[in-house]
Amino acid sequence: MATEIPKTGIKNADELITLATAFGLTVTVETTDRETITAHVVRIAIQVPTAYAGTELGRAIRNDTLTMLWTKPNKGGRGRLDDATAYGMFDSRKLRTLRQVTARIETLGHDSAKYARDAAPLPNDVVEAPHALYIDGKLRKEGIPAERVRTFVKNRRFNGLVTHQDDDGGIVCDNRRYVPVTTEPAPAEETPAAAEERMHVRIANGGVPELVDSRDALEEINHAMMDGKRDVREMSEGRGNARIVYRDQRGTVELRRATAEDIAAYAPAPAPAPVDEKTRRWAEGFAAKWWAEQHTGEPTDAALAAVFAHTVKPPKREAYPLIREAITALTPPAAAAPLFAALAAREAADEAADLAPSSLHRLVNHLETLPLAAPPALHERLRAARDTAEGTWESLRAAHSLPAKTAARSAAKDAIVRARAAILAVQPHASRMHGTDMPHTADSIRAAALAYLHVGATPDETDAIESGAAEVRVDCRPDTGAGWTVTARITAGIRDVGWFLPAHPPIVVKFRRVDGRQSPADNARKVIGSMLRVDVPVKYKDDARR
Repeated sequence: MATEIPKTGIKNADELITLATAFGLTVTVETTDRETITAHVVRIAIQVPTAYAGTELGRAIRNDTLTMLWTKPNKGGRGRLDDATAYGMFDSRKLRTLRQVTARIETLGHDSAKYARDAAPLPNDVVEAPHALYIDGKLRKEGIPAERVRTFVKNRRFNGLVTHQDDDGGIVCDNRRYVPVTTEPAPAEETPAAAEERMHVRIANGGVPELVDSRDALEEINHAMMDGKRDVREMSEGRGNARIVYRDQRGTVELRRATAEDIAAYAPAPAPAPVDEKTRRWAEGFAAKWWAEQHTGEPTDAALAAVFAHTVKPPKREAYPLIREAITALTPPAAAAPLFAALAAREAADEAADLAPSSLHRLVNHLETLPLAAPPALHERLRAARDTAEGTWESLRAAHSLPAKTAARSAAKDAIVRARAAILAVQPHASRMHGTDMPHTADSIRAAALAYLHVGATPDETDAIESGAAEVRVDCRPDTGAGWTVTARITAGIRDVGWFLPAHPPIVVKFRRVDGRQSPADNARKVIGSMLRVDVPVKYKDDARR
């Protein structure tokens, strides 16, 4: 059960507490009721990751706090901030305004995400076994696949949420604990080595010879001689060798004992040696550096060598295939579906036209991750657009006089124009959503939703995208006149309990009813149903807003 957010009854204080809770910070409220006023002492701190507990860094994180004193008269009146102090390891400073307090909370939130991301386990640290989920120490669910837990760990790392792996291999976060359920494998039956080495050569219809186990070959021969003889047109057999002519599509099959030369010639290539956990994590470290450098080009040998040239100990070329596998496995959502990341960034640029600092901050966050969806040649342009937008965001927050506000708003408008141009340079189709760009399979819809919602998505929304069902929704609404014109909004997304998470902006289609006796949804099914060629369910709904 989620912990209830503490409240003070003072609007500004509760908004700051909600902001700190959204960042995953620890919030405590001590309330003292006096004769004339009620005092609330609010303390905000960073949750120390378990890996840093008892270390010098852990003590520094614990000392990085914010304390506020809020008071409110008991006989009516507004609450006010009487004192706010930001504490560090060796110093402290007073915060005079709500703007400074908000900036301090945001700084603590970003630091908390960085510490959590650095200390969190990697997805491959999850034990390869089914997991049991414990909430508040009580068993709630069993048989959770290890791959599902890896996705959960990867999402929490991406969102900067505190996650810990205990000594038993369990994944611990908040009040949840995913415990691997391992069982000792039963001892295998001892089989003579000679039986394992016996092989047959099987040739079907004069094709490529293949090695099969002798037990399988003898079983096929016995079946052709006994129960399956009705399907055999002709057969000859002697000393474990056979020629079988089937009546059906199997055709002619030749089976003979394999010699040493046959085994050497037809044996499959040996499976690659298993990669130990240390080597895998080493490769993932280089893959993380590849994505951190935002190298979205093809990871060729030359590109990998250029990225890792300045590392302390560059990897050898023999390790490049393993690093490429790790790069593919750790592909960020924006790189997996670049068009939909660009669509979300373009929408953020349009919303930033109101010049609200929060809208500009959201645009900055999109520009921060968009290089992962862009070719390397555009990275510098995107970084410049991000820096410009971030500077105007700070200017708008700090502007107090009318000339300063006018100058900041003018600079913000120019920054939004530059940002929109940079986004469209990455994906020209991001100017609007086209019907031909709509994802049509469950996997492509899931990838598009992750890329479209990756900035600002909550952990619950990310988990819902991973576990929900993909579908296409068509919301239909008639016009306010005679009702003969219908507006349909087509959206692919993920449906989960209680919500629908879109994978792209809606595609708007207007058409004239073909049957006035039927609902707008039924008319939409007739008019545009044949145009929606998707591999997921399509649901037509009548919009309740009339």
